[in-house]
Formats: sequence, structure tokens, C-alpha cells
Amino acid sequence: MIYKIEHILKEVSTSIIMNQQIENELKYYSKDIVTKKDVDAERLIIEKIKSFRPHDLFISEEENHNDMTDAPTWIIDPIDGTLNFTRGIPQFGIQLALCLEKQPIFSAMYFPLTDTYIYAEKDKGCYIDHKRVCFDVAKPLDQSIVTFGDFSKSQPLSRPIQLELMSKLTNEVMKVRIYGASSTDFFYVVSGKTQAHILFTKRIWELMPGILMIKESGFSIESIKFDTVDGFIMGHKDTVEQLKEISFR
Repeated sequence: MIYKIEHILKEVSTSIIMNQQIENELKYYSKDIVTKKDVDAERLIIEKIKSFRPHDLFISEEENHNDMTDAPTWIIDPIDGTLNFTRGIPQFGIQLALCLEKQPIFSAMYFPLTDTYIYAEKDKGCYIDHKRVCFDVAKPLDQSIVTFGDFSKSQPLSRPIQLELMSKLTNEVMKVRIYGASSTDFFYVVSGKTQAHILFTKRIWELMPGILMIKESGFSIESIKFDTVDGFIMGHKDTVEQLKEISFR
């Protein structure tokens, strides 16, 4: 399945996402955006997966907003970071996860601009271009980049909390950044480019692929709860503990 999914994501990238000959209609709504390529890419991914897993279910960002069950279910975000993609900002990718009993057992991401494929299998590790990921030592906070997810639409009450956290961490870490694509955020943590990520979302297509990758890379992912909202913080376990201590002072 690892190589089948790699082939599918690369085919979708070449034939739809990065195909400059295909007109890419844009639709704006509620300060969000969807393109024809999002929809076409999503449909092709599902069609290809159904060809070898015909009985699986699907939840996807654009057209399949079903409830999760215990059955094998694919969670798909065909273009994660659509706004970045439409503006020529390089942080975007394709991401998906296969869940069983509501937990991810396989996940994958593909980044067209760098031809980078990353995947994770439950209890078998996380791999970038088929090389296993492993980090043993945490960077000091003053040498660490901490990223945040976009200000959440699914949890709008988290926005002032996120602003407060970003303000607190600015004086403790090397840099605080927002890239605007959860695939990029998770990939940067597991590849060691950044040292921690914090996000507030209830959208499972933003969470499921990256959660498994974080765990299978040996990193920590923990829930953080405030009075009105909850979120996630992830990274090396020592970094996570230090950031939690700062966040809840």
C-alpha cells in the first residue's frame, strides 16, 4: 500500500494539481477558498483507492463530510494549504490517513514542489522518501522554532488564546511562525526543521495524517485544555514539557 499511495499522490499532483493547462476556478466563501483542482484531485484520489480497497469509507474536505465510524475510513485533504497554493506560496501538500476504529493506522503526505513523500504506519515508524525518521535530542528553546496552526475557524474562541500563547513564547523561543498548511507544520516537526507545533482545530483532515507521523517519529503529542477550547501541542517530549510549563504560567 505504501507504494500504491505514493503513485496515486504523484499522479494526482502531475495530472491535476501542478498541471498548468487545467483551468483552476476559484470560489471564495466565508473568508475561505476552494478550487476546481481541490475537487478534481479529491475525486481522483478516492477513485484510485477504491480500485484496490472497494469497501473502505471516505471523509474528505470538499465533498464527503461523513461521521467517523469504526470501519476502515480514509481521511483526505486533496490540497492542504489551498490559499497558499493559489497565491504561489510554496507551503502546500496532499495529505491523507487510513483509520480503523477511529484511529490512524497509515498516513501519507506528498509535497509536489519538492517531490517529497512522507508516510507512517502504526508501530512501524515514519519515513521521509523511504528513510526512517528518528530524533533523540531536543534543541534548547532559544534555538527552537515553534509553529502555530492558522487561527481556527472550527474553534473561533481559541483565537485570543492563541495570540496570548504566541506572545508568551516569543520571548522564550528562537522564532514563532505560522505557515498556513497543517501538512507543512507536521512535516517540518518530524523532519527536524521546526521543534514544536501548536494548533486548535476540530477538522480531522487537518489532524489525522500528522498525528500518526508525530507518534511514529518518537515525538510527543498532547492535548492542551483551556476554559473554552482545547488543542494539541507536539514535538520532542522535553520541548513539549517546557512549552506547556510556559503556556500555563
